Amino acid sequence: MSRLRARCPDCRTLTAVALGGEYECHACGRVFPAGLLRVPRAWGTGGEPMAEAAYLELPYPEVGVVDEGSLSEQNLAIACALPDRPLVLGGCCCAHVGAVEGLSARYETLAVVWLDAHGDLNTHQSSPSGNEWGMPLRMLLDSGTVEPGRTALLGARSLDPPEEEFIERTGIVTDSVRLESGPSLSPLTWRSRTARRSPRSPCCSSASR
Repeated sequence: MSRLRARCPDCRTLTAVALGGEYECHACGRVFPAGLLRVPRAWGTGGEPMAEAAYLELPYPEVGVVDEGSLSEQNLAIACALPDRPLVLGGCCCAHVGAVEGLSARYETLAVVWLDAHGDLNTHQSSPSGNEWGMPLRMLLDSGTVEPGRTALLGARSLDPPEEEFIERTGIVTDSVRLESGPSLSPLTWRSRTARRSPRSPCCSSASR
């Protein structure tokens, strides 16, 4: 186990470094057997073996211990330390899935306002492209993390037919005027109603262009 983080010597992605057991680079999938990945490959010449490198001061931020058996414990510790309204920055809306799941585990009910130019409501079966960044809101709904009746999708200007069908079938609040299910509920009215039903329930949002 190690708190070191370095660039993978193959793909140069900033990744964690393992001391014991095999470790797979999350970007390129290269597997490094225990004891075979040495610091000289990641940081140039003059490095030290992994066991010694664990104690070196390196100009990289620390990350959690890379040990599958402790991941649940690490995630729980992080979740307990989160503020009531964490700010999550990510290059893909999938980054918000874990944040919303963490808030859902903390609160009995959760209201979600999803601000996005796309619906993010596809599945692997319905997606025209197969890209997972078109699925995060659907992931949260299908897993039961949030309820359709407590979800609002605002700003969507490009919805695939299966997404429109899902919205119409589940009753997700939307400001889209293209749906034929009648006038949608005002987002402010919806927010006030969900707040009255559960005053302690936070409202988290995801925004994407």
